[in-house]
Amino acid sequence: MGGRGGVRSLHGAAILPEPRRAGLGLAAAIRYHKEHHHLRVPTDFEDAYGYRLGAFITGPGTAYNQGALDPDWTTELEDLGMVWDDHEAAWQANLTVLEAFHTEHGHLAIPTTAPGGQFLVVQRGLARNNALPTDRAAQPTALDPDWLLPHGSDWHHKYHLLRRHIEAGNDPTTLRRDTLLDGVKAGSWLHRQFTTWNDLDPGQRDLLTHLGLTPDRVPLRRSASPPLLRTQRGAAAGLRGAERPSARRPGVDRGGRRTDHDRPMVVQNPHEARRRAAHRGAAQAC
Repeated sequence: MGGRGGVRSLHGAAILPEPRRAGLGLAAAIRYHKEHHHLRVPTDFEDAYGYRLGAFITGPGTAYNQGALDPDWTTELEDLGMVWDDHEAAWQANLTVLEAFHTEHGHLAIPTTAPGGQFLVVQRGLARNNALPTDRAAQPTALDPDWLLPHGSDWHHKYHLLRRHIEAGNDPTTLRRDTLLDGVKAGSWLHRQFTTWNDLDPGQRDLLTHLGLTPDRVPLRRSASPPLLRTQRGAAAGLRGAERPSARRPGVDRGGRRTDHDRPMVVQNPHEARRRAAHRGAAQAC
């Protein structure tokens, strides 16, 4: 390593750090490369030891573009996959985000509000206008051949919800029309795919068939409510009767005074009324 020990950037100029700090930075870069196999470090990245590697990496990049980076440093960092071009570095940093999402979710149908989502919106627009370089387009394609979302973002989002559900070991035949996945009506969506099966794009049918989701294999039954027993129906009817509002029978005598017919009348359950009548009859017999 050269005696200058690398550089850092201050107000646009290349400034040399102390050798000890440069050594710490290189050690952090080596650790990062060992774990991630590249040196596309986010600018705000801080490693497990509290070292701000992202800020450190910015310095050599600035110095390299100014022709002020020690040749030994250039060799060391290039061996770790250092990208000197700012635009290429930004692309590689975004690609790292895409790779992380794909590792976790298995696709690139990233919501626009999630990290990497807006970046993909821009790249898809460039690709559709034939303005995205072939070598760059090949990189997200290698992760997810359908990264351009040919069937629409909503379709791919719901498809991947079902894909992950099935890949987690769930039997497709247990799906119902009211199945919810992450709060999404996935069962209802799948029912629409089945009812328009012949009108779907061949690519859509292929994706669903690959998961075993076809109209002849997944019945998508409705969730039936259990029938009420006779006693339950009677109790429910009685409850409805008891909850009816009171009725009034207006009545006055010749003097304008209220009669008994003007008292509130409560509509009772017929079974309860018969029971009370029988009780009164027994009392009178005594």
